[in-house]
Amino acid sequence: MLVSLAVKLTYNPERPVVCMDEKPYQLLGGAREPLPMRPGDNQKIDSEYVWNGTCTIFAFVEPLGGTHHINVREHRTAFDWAEEIKYLVDAMYPDVEKIILVMDNQALLPHPVQPNQKIAFTGNRVAPAETGPVIPHTSQPLLCN
Repeated sequence: MLVSLAVKLTYNPERPVVCMDEKPYQLLGGAREPLPMRPGDNQKIDSEYVWNGTCTIFAFVEPLGGTHHINVREHRTAFDWAEEIKYLVDAMYPDVEKIILVMDNQALLPHPVQPNQKIAFTGNRVAPAETGPVIPHTSQPLLCN
């Protein structure tokens, strides 16, 4: 949905429109080896599994520019989110005028920052959008300048 909204905008390399999403994911392993296939029959796989924890997948997609970045993290904290945004600003788009960040409201700082965690960005490059395109749905653009 977010990507379909972003492609309605005009491409400007100095103001890339980047869609960001994150997803928790369960790491599951098989408890038993599948039974081998027999002629005329499908492979038999047991539904029992071994739970190996969770991770979070962070994704950035710039549909108009054809750029994407995927990263897997062990946790989903505000600190992890901030580090991903820092990577977007400092590594992926260090020389652009502004980044229009399209994201759902659930991704915005999912967990409070602990007192011993510090989140710092280069200068004032990340700030809530005051101007820029209004994207319908529950998404709000975030301009990174």
